[in-house]
Amino acid sequence: EISVEVKWTGTRSENYLYDTENYTLDYTTVTITGPAAVADIIDHAQLLIDLTDRTESFSESFRYTLCDAEGNPVDAQWITTSVEEVSLSAQIQQIREVDLIAELVYGGGATAENTKVTLNPETIRVSGGAAVLDELGDSYSVCSINLADIEKSSHEQKFPLSLPEGVTNQTGVSEVTVTIRFSGLKTKELMVERIEMINVPENMTAEIINTNLAVRVRGPEAEISRLTEKDISAVVDFSEAEAGTATYKAVIQISKEFPSVGAMKTSSVSATVLPKED
Repeated sequence: EISVEVKWTGTRSENYLYDTENYTLDYTTVTITGPAAVADIIDHAQLLIDLTDRTESFSESFRYTLCDAEGNPVDAQWITTSVEEVSLSAQIQQIREVDLIAELVYGGGATAENTKVTLNPETIRVSGGAAVLDELGDSYSVCSINLADIEKSSHEQKFPLSLPEGVTNQTGVSEVTVTIRFSGLKTKELMVERIEMINVPENMTAEIINTNLAVRVRGPEAEISRLTEKDISAVVDFSEAEAGTATYKAVIQISKEFPSVGAMKTSSVSATVLPKED
């Protein structure tokens, strides 16, 4: 009984990953029978696999060569073997460099012109089947960030890097650091006194408990310096209201005279909704 050994030959493409360590064989040994003078010389059965022009995983049967300990072929015309071919399965995956991106939801005065985002790392190398990588594309989003929720002029946050099924991260990076910086923006806190209620169900009444609503706004200094409480208001939608006291989202509205100013974070008010008395 001799072992089956694999020898890889040929030119490998740099755009593919050839897993030549984790292949599988349907037979790992072969039984040989014949004259002792010949059989004693035979050390192993060698599979010679040429990888030239191979770009896909494969599972094929190959004829082998009986060799001595140095890998030289042995004249085995008087030797019989338990099997004539051995099946080998090996994985070949495409390699691609993918750009990492962060999806930004602009708001709170933050725009593409005054926001700079950087990722570390910016790219990774991945491997996978051609169909999976084609679906992945050349870029991959690691997170979605609502800029209205970020108050500081510089913000850094780490996100875990979780790739789609079938895609292997060859870089070994497990998390991505996203840094966001705003330029030329100022913030101001104002009290909103004008709160409008809309879409209150006909059979109900609504009463907002908050007499004032504190709101932080952000924008260019030239506009922020002129903005006052009379320039902002809030609208609360009660279309899905139910009886009882609860919080409701308040949409902040800013005068058209300040197009570059936006409210930061989501504001809410407390309100009591009751059925109308007959």
